[in-house]
Amino acid sequence: MHTTKFLLSKINCEACIKVSEGIISDIPGVTKVQLKQNGREADGELEADREVSLEEISKALSETHYQVHEARS
Repeated sequence: MHTTKFLLSKINCEACIKVSEGIISDIPGVTKVQLKQNGREADGELEADREVSLEEISKALSETHYQVHEARS
């Protein structure tokens, strides 16, 4: 199992979280997605049966206004 941590920006509400989780969970191999809103951002973590890059997450969300960044240390 591989874990990828990331940060999403331009998150405004709980609906943004649900939409993002749904889109990210459709990435092939993803088994679990968890987003925790923190103001206008969300800390994200996904589990997958393979490595999932930030670029792949960003591509999945490309038709939204949400932006993917590296997780905070």
